[in-house]
Amino acid sequence: MALDKIKKRNGSIVDFDRVRIERAMEKAFLATKVVAGHETLESITDDLIGRLDQLFVERIPGVEDVQDLVEKMLAERGFFDVAKAYILYRREHESLRESRKTEILEKIEKRVLIIGVGNTAMDCCRTAKRVGATDVKVMARRGREHFKASPWELEDAEAENVEIVVNHAPRSFVVEDGRLVGMNFDKMQYEFDARGNIIAMPTAAASVPTSRRVYFFRSSSK
Repeated sequence: MALDKIKKRNGSIVDFDRVRIERAMEKAFLATKVVAGHETLESITDDLIGRLDQLFVERIPGVEDVQDLVEKMLAERGFFDVAKAYILYRREHESLRESRKTEILEKIEKRVLIIGVGNTAMDCCRTAKRVGATDVKVMARRGREHFKASPWELEDAEAENVEIVVNHAPRSFVVEDGRLVGMNFDKMQYEFDARGNIIAMPTAAASVPTSRRVYFFRSSSK
């Protein structure tokens, strides 16, 4: 089948754009002062697409697959210096991506509060831990018997040192100098009336610090 899609490094599928490949090769040619007309770039790209069509019948090629093949085809055509320049081009962009990733990780908040105990909340709290948060709390209005999250989701979260705090109902934000620094909660106690209805009774107050971000998740009652 004709090549029309490519998989990005983040896993998303996008339209294949041959112009991006030609521009990257053109930069490598310019860096080495090797003269190559537009016809040469088009010819290499045409051959590249034909080769990709042959190699990737069962799956969509990734960005790295395409770039690996560009290097090979440049060398096959005798453009060895250009192939080296293209490799350097890739390494520079890889270094830039890593630098950006490090910058993002350094900005991750260390304290995260998550309100709600569904499966999506479990995904959120575990992701927060994995990207650098050190103090992650999941705040639940009721006890564990009322949680919507699957038991294995709870076990996995706690195995990653996520603290699950029960019987805490959110009451208000704590803001200092225009900055969110925590949340106030009511510690709750639940009883049943004569008709079997749950009666919620605040028994005390509690304040929990956070770092600017609080995530709310509402679980379906079904």
